[in-house]
Formats: sequence, structure tokens, C-alpha cells
Amino acid sequence: MNYQQKPSYRLTKHNLELARGLLKNKKFFDWIVTALYYSALMLAQTLYETRSWPIPKTHRTNGDKIGWNQSIGDLVGKKAKFNFDTLCRASQKYRYDPNEALSLNYNVIRQYVKFYNDFTTEIQKKLSE
Repeated sequence: MNYQQKPSYRLTKHNLELARGLLKNKKFFDWIVTALYYSALMLAQTLYETRSWPIPKTHRTNGDKIGWNQSIGDLVGKKAKFNFDTLCRASQKYRYDPNEALSLNYNVIRQYVKFYNDFTTEIQKKLSE
């Protein structure tokens, strides 16, 4: 099966479409970060499914449970891990801290879009190999 037909890849596009729609309206910046994170997560899952790599069961490594962040670092690379971690932490921060969520602005969001774009570039390279 072509990776673009996988449900995880379709969900990647679905979450990205949400982020782009919100970004276009310059509203709900906290949800833009969350949609970008989940789009990145689903793209990573697409790569893992395509390569038959074990799918991590948690977002971040905790004790003996290997999370997406460590697994991405091990299998994709440090740059991808950094960008994924940045999106993961930001998504969590803005979902659970109202002061942080309300302080977001368009310039900050543009930085998260860059982290997302850099991450997807690394994943797409691996998908093309």
C-alpha cells in the first residue's frame, strides 16, 4: 500500500488542514499548535507503519516505556526529535495552561509552523528512501 493511502497519512492531512484554516483566520492559536503536533504525530506513525517499525505507546519516554520522542531520535535523527519534542511540549503547555494559551500570537505561531515544516521534511526524506 502506498503510504499516502494509509489512514494515518490521511489523518496527517486532516489535522494540517485544520491548522491551516485556523492560521488563515489568525484565531485559536493554541489549537493551531495542537493540530500541528497531531499532524506531525500521524506523519511519524505513517513512516513507522511503512517501515514496520514498532509504534511507541506513549508521547514521551517515561521510565521503561520508550516514547515517540526517543524513538524518533533513534530512528529518524536528532533534528526530527528536537522539532517533534518542541511541538509536543508546546501542545501540552498550551492545552493545559490558560495563561500561556492566551498569550500566543501570530509571530510565535510562525515559529511552530517552522518546527512543523522542518519535522515533516525529515520524515518525508525517510518516506522517500
